[in-house]
Amino acid sequence: NNFGFLSLVTIFIVTVGLCREFSREYTYRTNAVIKTSVQGRKTVFYARILAGISFCVGIALVLFGIHIVSCGVIYGWSGFFTPLQLWSEGSSSALNLSIGGFILILLALLILGAGMTGTFVMFLSESTRSPILAMLLPFVFSALVFLEVFHGKGRIVEQIARYIPVWRASRNTLEDDWLVILGSVKLNGIQASFIFYTGILLGFVRVCRGFYGKK
Repeated sequence: NNFGFLSLVTIFIVTVGLCREFSREYTYRTNAVIKTSVQGRKTVFYARILAGISFCVGIALVLFGIHIVSCGVIYGWSGFFTPLQLWSEGSSSALNLSIGGFILILLALLILGAGMTGTFVMFLSESTRSPILAMLLPFVFSALVFLEVFHGKGRIVEQIARYIPVWRASRNTLEDDWLVILGSVKLNGIQASFIFYTGILLGFVRVCRGFYGKK
């Protein structure tokens, strides 16, 4: 039930932790030295990107672990293999999953969503050179989605908002019955999210690499 808040906390830690990943080079005027190092720009860039993504994955796993273990200790583990439809929140879901299976899917979405957000933050850090913008933009937008500010603002706006990690990696994803059609393939929101998150993550890495190579 608290996965949405867990996702928001994860996004907050990721944005705070990575907002200075590239901008601090310009703050301390070390960018010229770093980019002309023996290792070269490419090696330095990908090392920092991998470190940032590893940080995102680690934060997601740690917070998830704390949350699940605390819930298991308080409420017990007997419901892990219970069919999703026997849970009041999932009674109308068409997913053929147990509650435990659904939780693992949410974990995968949280990890991938955190990684996507992390690359976005690092891109903003490099392109704007401002840690404030790199921290505020992703987190404020995620907070607005968490507070359902975009609910009822039209199908397109609402559907886009549903792919933000704080909404998708929560029980709210059970409410999303809109299909995504890619050619002859029809995907539900969860399946489409894995594709979108992976593509967007790689896209931000590519664009950030372009900015890093030019400056």
